[in-house]
Amino acid sequence: MLKIKVEGMADVQRQIDAIGKRARFAAAQALNVTAFAVLREGRRQIEAAFDRPTKWTVTSWYVRNRATKADLVAAVGWSDYLANKQFRGPDYYLAQHFNGGGRQHTRFEQRLIAAGIMPDGMNAVPGKAAADLGMIDRNGNIKPGVIVAILSALSAFNTSGFTANASVRQSKRRSANKAATRQVWWAGKPGPNTPAGIWALDDKFRSGRGRLRPVVIFVQKARYRKRLDLDRIAAGVVDKVFLPEFNKQLVAALRTAK
Repeated sequence: MLKIKVEGMADVQRQIDAIGKRARFAAAQALNVTAFAVLREGRRQIEAAFDRPTKWTVTSWYVRNRATKADLVAAVGWSDYLANKQFRGPDYYLAQHFNGGGRQHTRFEQRLIAAGIMPDGMNAVPGKAAADLGMIDRNGNIKPGVIVAILSALSAFNTSGFTANASVRQSKRRSANKAATRQVWWAGKPGPNTPAGIWALDDKFRSGRGRLRPVVIFVQKARYRKRLDLDRIAAGVVDKVFLPEFNKQLVAALRTAK
């Protein structure tokens, strides 16, 4: 969470000390205008940095706290809604893009690792068959209903939180993706020249005329260069917006006092 405050701004603090509540009101207004400017620029940078980010990823970057005369601090940050619902929020799954380094494992990958299906040093990515079978959403991710079907078929529900979520919503997800739940799944490495992963078995596979189709492929854990420096972005917006806005708000506040 990024906090925007007047602390350290000596000129502004001197005017607040000299003028009092009118200056505090102007400072609070300017902090809030600046916070929303940080919000807009942050969302613009997120949309530019990622390939088809979900709407939730973009809109969960929001103004978490507005400044008041009594508390001259505004804050911009990520929503923790998903974290409260036992899922990982953007602070978690975008961390590699803030700091560089290895990509964090998703909950799906954590289940596969815990069940011994995927090695710890790997990531799970969609295989060609996932797109061919309509199992990819518009953001390029495997659909939740497909993930539930795979984990259920491979008995990879191994923690109470996800098992509870699955038991409550599994029927709805299955009805939304019946093909995934009817599918026969196989995990492993079919041959020396094929990658390890999770494969869909064609109906005719047992007769020898079918084939294994790659829905999820295990690849070496990805490493990322730093793509988003939100602290730097916010600092640039604050430097550009706050002081002019404070001066504008202070003139308006003093004018109304006369």
